Amino acid sequence: MSKRGGYIVEAAIVMPIFIIAMVMVIRIIMIIGDAENNIFITADEMRLEAVKAAFSDEGPSLPLRVMSRGLKESPETNRLIVDQYKYKYSDNGIDDLIKVSYMAKYQKTAAFGISGKSIFDQDIVCRAFTGTLHKVKTGNGGDTVYIFPERGEKYHDENCTFLASNYRLTYLTAENKKKYHPCPLCDSDKAEPGDQVLIFPEYGSAYHLPGCKSVKKYYVSTTRDDAESRGYGRCSKCGG
Repeated sequence: MSKRGGYIVEAAIVMPIFIIAMVMVIRIIMIIGDAENNIFITADEMRLEAVKAAFSDEGPSLPLRVMSRGLKESPETNRLIVDQYKYKYSDNGIDDLIKVSYMAKYQKTAAFGISGKSIFDQDIVCRAFTGTLHKVKTGNGGDTVYIFPERGEKYHDENCTFLASNYRLTYLTAENKKKYHPCPLCDSDKAEPGDQVLIFPEYGSAYHLPGCKSVKKYYVSTTRDDAESRGYGRCSKCGG
């Protein structure tokens, strides 16, 4: 056999192996890219939840948003499951922690029928942005009160009848979607879990988007110190 013939035979053996190796390397790079993207998505959603946690104790929709975005924005992800979720818990003397643990599975058949499966387990922990609120909740000044940010000059306690007849600003959760139906005037059926909505906590059957024409005013919770620093006075009916 000539040298040329030997080179051809050698190339015929080596080239397929080289191509397969390159395909596998590209595949691994794509999986690592998706894994990093899923970490970013989870951290981004936790950042949003950490902000909302300062003034909301309702059941958050973080796991649903993480799984939905992961499968939508990471094309190499075949399966993403949040298998542990802890909201505003304490550990080693640190309170208001938020933890998400998820399992992401990546499996896809590449060229030449090569199939690979990779599984990543990830734990991400952050702290809710409630440090300032904890500092002011000393004595009566940190008690929770309610104000009307759009209209109103007084703050109220949770039993005030002024609150019962008005809307509350909150976030859309699975529980809210079961209890209330979307408002047909503002197309609130397009709202996604975690979006701001307005509801009647005492009565009413619909949830609305902020700015809905049927909503004239709504209230939010804050601390008494914060309300007074912003110029609100005590309600003459409930005493605040």
